[in-house]
Amino acid sequence: MCVGRELLPVFLFDPTTTHSAKVQPPPLPLPSRLFDGETLESYITRLASRNGSDVESIESGLRERGWLPARDSHYVLNLRAREQAWRRLGALDPRAFTTPMRLEGRSVTTRLLCLQCAQGQEANGRLPLVGQVCLKHKRWLGPTQFRVSSFPDALTAERHFRSSLASRRIYFDSVPMQIGASCAAVGVSKQLIAERRRVTGLQEFSVLTYPEQVAFARLICRKDFVSALLDPRRRPKEKMAIIDRSVSLILPAGDDADARRVKARIWNVCKQIDDLVAEDPWEGMVFAVRVRSRFESFFGPVRPMDEWNER
Repeated sequence: MCVGRELLPVFLFDPTTTHSAKVQPPPLPLPSRLFDGETLESYITRLASRNGSDVESIESGLRERGWLPARDSHYVLNLRAREQAWRRLGALDPRAFTTPMRLEGRSVTTRLLCLQCAQGQEANGRLPLVGQVCLKHKRWLGPTQFRVSSFPDALTAERHFRSSLASRRIYFDSVPMQIGASCAAVGVSKQLIAERRRVTGLQEFSVLTYPEQVAFARLICRKDFVSALLDPRRRPKEKMAIIDRSVSLILPAGDDADARRVKARIWNVCKQIDDLVAEDPWEGMVFAVRVRSRFESFFGPVRPMDEWNER
């Protein structure tokens, strides 16, 4: 049942009023700001609540007046009609709700937006170019949000993530970032974690290892690094030496730092791709496309296959 219906335009609920379906509905009395990246469902829930109603009641009124198609209509048609109607009800810009759900075949995860950006309101949205930190307000964007201004390395890592990974459509919850988190979790010294907790006052493990997580994700997405490991002319010892040098530049020194497990994880990832490249080379273009697809699903767009073989 609609709550506070007296706040809403009478034509939404009064069947005796007449309006052409070609005429768009006017804005609701109380507007609500749309936050960057906010999804349709998040916004309309807040807008309806602010106007003392709920989404179901308002959309029922819109359907009765012909401003929304029937529930059983085509999904895309229904979605576009809902977006258009709610843009009008919220007096929004035509570009509202246009953040894509997929980019270059990859899903963009919907998550809780920065509470400070959302003025203390709980709003969900898609921010493909943002990692785990809101740089504007220096807040961690995990399940629990808090300020990380006392840990400048996390802010630097976020900038690196946005410039090196997000710009290549490698998102905060992508496979490379998951591998990076795994490497950081086993590799960063417990002594270093304790020191960071003492200095920053932060306790969340994922925040304290975020610099290493991003660094490892950037490493396994570096085209020169992966190309060198895929070079068939290099022996396994040479490839492992490359990994050793690269990991040593990322992993802070510590008595209990476990670089061996980190190197094993990175080697296993590259070995999976290396094995795929090595099998059935006579398949020609079909094989090349399959390898390229598998590789890009992990690391994003790469150079042509012939460039790999020319190294």
